[in-house]
Amino acid sequence: MRDKLTQPGGHYFNGRFMNEVVAAARVLPPEGLQPEHLFEWMIGRFRVDNEDVLDLLHYTILLAPSYRARTDSAELDRILVLGGSAWRATDRGLVRRVDPVAQQALDTATEVGDTTTEELTEAWDRAVGREPNASDVWDHAIKAVEAALAWHQRPQRRR
Repeated sequence: MRDKLTQPGGHYFNGRFMNEVVAAARVLPPEGLQPEHLFEWMIGRFRVDNEDVLDLLHYTILLAPSYRARTDSAELDRILVLGGSAWRATDRGLVRRVDPVAQQALDTATEVGDTTTEELTEAWDRAVGREPNASDVWDHAIKAVEAALAWHQRPQRRR
């Protein structure tokens, strides 16, 4: 099997990448479907099941970097806005749109690249992402607070 597959219009698609996206999205293509027809099948899903489409888009964004594939989350987000979608495309996959003030607060709070930022971002993604998990939100939010307070709790040096 060739790694890159040519589709109508001369576009190239990585067969292993497409198979991994479909597997991660837990969307079952018809049995025996050849890799060169997988993209066409995925496009056909757009007309059938919105949740499948969202999962396919989400995992395409997440998995593309490991295949050195280029995804333009800003362009995808522009299309989602035009379509009135409740979802927003980011480099971390699809997330639910939230109040712009809340989004700005998160963006400001996570400008610094440290452990607090990583934990807060993870908590946010678990709250508004494609696979919400309240327990993980709580866990990562606590870790973010602990990381933020850690520098305040350094023991005093004895002389």
